[in-house]
Amino acid sequence: METTLHRDLYLEPLWFDRERRNIFHREWTCVARTEELPEPGSFRSLTLAGQHLLLVRGDDRTIRAFYNVCRHRGCQLIDSEDETQNAGRFRKQIRCPYHSWTYQLDGELKHAPHVDVDRSQYSLHPIDVDEWGGFLFVRLDKGDTSLLDTLGPIPARVARYPLHDLVCGWRHIYTVNANWKVILENYNECYHCGGVHPELCNLVPAFRANGGQGLIWEEGIAQRGGTNTFTMSGTTSRPPFPGLSDAERERHFGELVYPNLMLSLSMDHAAIFIVWPQGPEKTLIDCRLLFHPDALAADDFDPSDAGDFWHIVNKQDWTICERVQRGMHARLCTATVADGRPQASTCASMLPRLKPIPCKNNNPSSRGAQRPSSRGAQRRGDLAQHTAKPDLVTLTLPCDHSCHECIIQRTPLADVPVLIKSIAGRLRSSKRTLSMRALFPILVIALLPGCAASPASPHTLQQVLDQHAAAHGGRTAIEGVERLQIDHRH
Repeated sequence: METTLHRDLYLEPLWFDRERRNIFHREWTCVARTEELPEPGSFRSLTLAGQHLLLVRGDDRTIRAFYNVCRHRGCQLIDSEDETQNAGRFRKQIRCPYHSWTYQLDGELKHAPHVDVDRSQYSLHPIDVDEWGGFLFVRLDKGDTSLLDTLGPIPARVARYPLHDLVCGWRHIYTVNANWKVILENYNECYHCGGVHPELCNLVPAFRANGGQGLIWEEGIAQRGGTNTFTMSGTTSRPPFPGLSDAERERHFGELVYPNLMLSLSMDHAAIFIVWPQGPEKTLIDCRLLFHPDALAADDFDPSDAGDFWHIVNKQDWTICERVQRGMHARLCTATVADGRPQASTCASMLPRLKPIPCKNNNPSSRGAQRPSSRGAQRRGDLAQHTAKPDLVTLTLPCDHSCHECIIQRTPLADVPVLIKSIAGRLRSSKRTLSMRALFPILVIALLPGCAASPASPHTLQQVLDQHAAAHGGRTAIEGVERLQIDHRH
């Protein structure tokens, strides 16, 4: 059994922003199929991790990717807010609607009206793009790792499936109110199948037996006798893909292509899922069923036998994922292990109130012992008590919903405002204000002159605290496993 990530990584905008930068900007990410760009001039407009992109097939039939922005004044070439412009065909060139700068299909600037510029210096900003199995992948940040190196052994394992030639015959886009990692984790285990997927387990009893454990996906998963595909009956009139092995004609195979492509392979169709994270608690899933062109050309082609089956299974998955996401908001929810049983965590098991501990030379009566009558007066009083002149202020920060022990130590200074905004938003939504008081002295300490002025300045808030405490005779220490205690001399 493996421990899940801390629940903040499924809830917090701060962590989602980091994932966008460190995963979906840096890694090869699946965004489309080559069949969506069938001829020169075909384009797709899409948004990946907050960045608006264009896929264009050039006159040389090469597919290229660019940022969807003109080099002149930054106007979007295709309106990302207009769904009717998500796909189409440029005739011969790409024209900016603002000042009519025009670009060739390969991104080179062709014409800038009434402006004398070196056109070779103002091509559209390119993005790395590559193709495997008919899937288009882009990478926003430059890197040395090729797509094939990233895919590892997956292409060899599915080499006999004609993925490149397959064509979409059924499609449904789902909006799921769950973090994208919840969806991938759900796809990657069958422990839930027995209770969640009765129709699926009817076709594949191995998904129910022994809690779905011991499955060897490299060898394929055997189906019930007399069935060989994922339809309501387990059979179909469509022939198997040409060139499959005996096992691939009878068993089900699957792959998870990190970070956002899920493949489920039957002998006559491939169910693919392109995962589009929209926020920490919202994900779009583009589900398509791919068929052989010969099957689509048949007079009696009807994808509904597979489409109806997958729609049932998909809704069961998305519903349970949304329930998991909602459950993560529970105060008692911290980390869990893979089988779902609670695990002793280093995080607090409930939402404690954060309050200052009176310092030894401070008169309690001067610290606002009476509850203020207004929220504003309470905050002003709290901030004043930390900017007064006691010899020593001791502040205890329990783990709280934001798990300060986990987050504060690892928060880059540049992310502190985002962290504060995130926590403040959650406190407003839950009508709680006490936790916000603990953040004022943290910011005061972090922003004190000299804390981060040297070339070897620390990069995280905890390092700032440690450095300042060492320089000023205070100390910073983790107290037990549920609270962070900061002692600071003014």
